[in-house]
Amino acid sequence: MTEVTASEAPAAAPEPAAEAPAAAPAIVTTAAPETYADFTLPEGMGMDQQRLDAFLPIFKEQGFSQEQAQAMVGQHASAMLQASTDADTLVAGWETASRADPEIGGEQYDANMGIAKGALTKFGSPELEQLLTDSGLAQSPEMRRFLFRVGKTMQPDSPGGNTAPAQAAPADRVSVMYPNAKVG
Repeated sequence: MTEVTASEAPAAAPEPAAEAPAAAPAIVTTAAPETYADFTLPEGMGMDQQRLDAFLPIFKEQGFSQEQAQAMVGQHASAMLQASTDADTLVAGWETASRADPEIGGEQYDANMGIAKGALTKFGSPELEQLLTDSGLAQSPEMRRFLFRVGKTMQPDSPGGNTAPAQAAPADRVSVMYPNAKVG
């Protein structure tokens, strides 16, 4: 019988080493203050207390420090300011486009806007007029064109047809019956 020494023995399959659990990333928690101090906003921007009151419980729930909450308020304020600037730019572009519009703009712009205003006054309400003004839609070329077209339908009809100057009425019946006859 052949003796097998330990060095000659087949190597046993190594047992899988138990993996050490990965260390969880350290979570830094800060306790939210009991009350937040006043927040700083960009110059010229006022605080909407109702909107802020909606955010404060979220800040507390997330454990935001004063600095973290200020960062969120600042980001929100910047986004709102940019949206307002974008809207102002859009409305200014609408005004320019309305004045250059081939149907409502040009030399007749003021008169055409008077016609549009008449349509809004007749068929709209003061609340609609306020809504259009506050939203900037009153400056939209599409809205102005629509109101102008409505206003045009409200104007009295004008006779169409011959644009030649009217001729003097014939003096007698003979001239009426025989317009080419020479009366002598």
